[in-house]
Amino acid sequence: MAVVADFGWVLVVQGGKLAAFNLNEMIPTSDTSTWLMVGKLQAVKMSPADHNVSFVRIGYTKDRLMGISITSSFDKADK
Repeated sequence: MAVVADFGWVLVVQGGKLAAFNLNEMIPTSDTSTWLMVGKLQAVKMSPADHNVSFVRIGYTKDRLMGISITSSFDKADK
């Protein structure tokens, strides 16, 4: 899991897939009495369906945000 605070996203690797969740949808206000989630959060799929994500890192270089992910593709014939 990685938080990209500059853009308000949480990146999660689950089951080999990279997904992003919007922080504003998760916690819409600073008032804790409103922190009731209605329904299911929709993730933005960040990795191709035929790739497995094994590593994600978020950082800064020269004042610019950089994201790195390592993926591996697989061929169904190999299974």
